[in-house]
Amino acid sequence: MFRTSIRAVAVSLIFVAPTLPAQALSFGGELGLNMATYGGKDATTLNAANKIGLLAGVAVKHQKAGSKMFIRSGIGFSQRGAKISLPALGFTGSIKFNYIEVPAMVGMTFPKEGAKMTPHIAGGAALALKAGCTSESTSSGVTSKADCTDVKSMDIMVGGGGGVTMASASGDIAIDLLYLLGLSTIDNPPTGTAQDMKNRGITVKVSYWMKKKK
Repeated sequence: MFRTSIRAVAVSLIFVAPTLPAQALSFGGELGLNMATYGGKDATTLNAANKIGLLAGVAVKHQKAGSKMFIRSGIGFSQRGAKISLPALGFTGSIKFNYIEVPAMVGMTFPKEGAKMTPHIAGGAALALKAGCTSESTSSGVTSKADCTDVKSMDIMVGGGGGVTMASASGDIAIDLLYLLGLSTIDNPPTGTAQDMKNRGITVKVSYWMKKKK
């Protein structure tokens, strides 16, 4: 029940964010890295470890003049997945997801007069649509690659974090550290019980927000 409520709030936030009044919107781009892995009991059994992936996209921010509150959204390409291993069986592998992600986060800034950097916090959700998935495994010295088939095509992740924003003459530069976790397992077998493996990850990203022309 609690997880269903979180999912409903996350979906609402994702779809409401793009409908906000245009006069307080600013646009920009984002570039960063995901340190992704899987959580859940089956992920623990498979010794899931971090896998580095790329994050890149365009972003929009809604913040009224003089307000400390803001909402961020956008769309981007995001690589997630994990490294897995079963040392006793001599097995190692990795799974790489390519997602199209639509994030939506609500945040608050903490401006201080005369400061060059303004700290902020943010929390919210991200809708992730699978754009591709590949797996690579090595067993008994033999390496093989394949497309992932029995995985879900969509995930909803929630999380948050914080960062700082630095103002410049041409625009604002924001640096963020975020933690996101998937609400449901990514496994989707045609028969049987799905393994308990959920997206987890830390994201470090840099955003550039263009200043509006007066």
